[in-house]
Amino acid sequence: MKYVIITENDESQWDDKTGISYNYPAKYHQILTPGTKVIYYKGKLKDKRFEDLRLSKDPHYFGVAIIGDIYLDENASKKEFYCDILAYQPFDSAVPFKLNGQYIETIPENKKSNYWRDGVREISKKTFDRILELAEAEFESSVEISHFKISYRKFEEVFNNFSEFIYDESGGERFVGFSDGFLHERESYKRELREESLSILKTSEWDNTWVGNGEILKRVIRTFDLENNNLVGTRRKFGPNSVPHHQMLEAIEKGKNLKSIEKVLFDLFKLNTEPEEVFNSLISLIGKQYSVLAFLFFLKNDRKYLPISTTNFEYAFNTLGCKISLSKKCSWDNYKSYLDLINQVKNALEVKMNQNINIIDVHSFCRMIGFNDRYQEWLKEKEAPGTQIVFNAYEIDPVNNAINQRRSTPNETIRDGNVDWEKEDKRKRMKGRRAEELVMEFERQRLIDAGEEDLASKVEDYSTKFSKGFDILSWNVDGTERNIEVKSSGYNGFILTRNELKKSEKNSNYWLYIVNEKKNEVQIKQIKSPSFQNLECFRLEPKDYYVTFSIDQ
Repeated sequence: MKYVIITENDESQWDDKTGISYNYPAKYHQILTPGTKVIYYKGKLKDKRFEDLRLSKDPHYFGVAIIGDIYLDENASKKEFYCDILAYQPFDSAVPFKLNGQYIETIPENKKSNYWRDGVREISKKTFDRILELAEAEFESSVEISHFKISYRKFEEVFNNFSEFIYDESGGERFVGFSDGFLHERESYKRELREESLSILKTSEWDNTWVGNGEILKRVIRTFDLENNNLVGTRRKFGPNSVPHHQMLEAIEKGKNLKSIEKVLFDLFKLNTEPEEVFNSLISLIGKQYSVLAFLFFLKNDRKYLPISTTNFEYAFNTLGCKISLSKKCSWDNYKSYLDLINQVKNALEVKMNQNINIIDVHSFCRMIGFNDRYQEWLKEKEAPGTQIVFNAYEIDPVNNAINQRRSTPNETIRDGNVDWEKEDKRKRMKGRRAEELVMEFERQRLIDAGEEDLASKVEDYSTKFSKGFDILSWNVDGTERNIEVKSSGYNGFILTRNELKKSEKNSNYWLYIVNEKKNEVQIKQIKSPSFQNLECFRLEPKDYYVTFSIDQ
């Protein structure tokens, strides 16, 4: 395992996107590999325009993440790479690069004169852990590159119907949030169950000498048998061997694997053993008992982990536009994908409700719409039609005229120091993702209407393939590619990154779609092969680049 510092400056020639992707030269290619744990670093403030966007004016560390897939930037003049950034976690406050006059990073003797010139620097695990300790941050080290995504359009449809759905299910109560009303009364037992379970476990009493005497496992089993515990499934339908924890019962009765099981449970609750290792060890000892494993992890940390009801959550995620198999798929990777989808729903709920949401409340939301596929049945009963989207798409010829040149950059007006930048970023990402989904829907329909069903089936989401420089792979009716960059904007302007600019210049199949959604109408302005450096058509402001234009009437 490698531990690395990556530098991200306020202004840079590199096409970095905090928490999403990192752009770097070939000299660091052997250092930044998939799975590498990284700490984000920022140097001294040089331009006061960026002061509100930083945690400190001084050099500091500001976040932690893991390196995902690596891509070669094929259009760079020199050999350069991109890597995906996974599990990004910003720090709540800056961690200074010096404490009591001493650098936190250990500087080798042969690099004392030029150490800080390197934007990517290997560090020890001790240094990595110390920075996390100073940041008071917990970090999940085992991360899966998840390809599962909810549809934000589907989410909005469900959310807009949710209050009426709750009204009908409750017999007359509206959805008023997660801390009150019908949903709270129905789902709050999970918090109470966890508290009662922890009072039974009393892990503070556990000692290593207990491992093998049966007391740890007896306490764990007592939590499964609580009267209000429907999260594990302990009803003995067909005798004792039908319960998911039957091998734990056998360990108590016959001593089989008792010490090994209790050792893993001790590691889970008392030590900092890697969660993947614990999960896999439990599978080897008690089998792929998904509900048992997820419940134990939920007891360990309810801010990271959740119980699971596989069939119900398959229904829920399918309703939200993501087909994922959970039933009989018990594995650490599958569990991480489940949690990743929960966090996607969490982000969407926070944007819609404009408040912080706990993942246990997201669990309640998903369980409510997924339970026995009840939401889909309710839609049929109500004959609630899906939202009918009308697309208004047309190709435009942009011009750079006097009207356009008077237009100011919209994000220059956001100077309020009280802006919640994390929520603002979530809102923008959700809006951008929805625009991409709408374009994919439009492109498929455009090709189907042209009699090209085969090409319609090949329309693909490229938005996470950062080195490609466009969002949607689509097709012209003659079978040639249409590489679409999607921008969500209600006016004739948008942000363009350095990478997107370079890709547009070298890609003859490049199209720009500017999406503006108004109620049930979606306006899509299309520009074929835009030449952003052509001053007769566009005005560029080096932000990244803020592009504006007018439409020649």
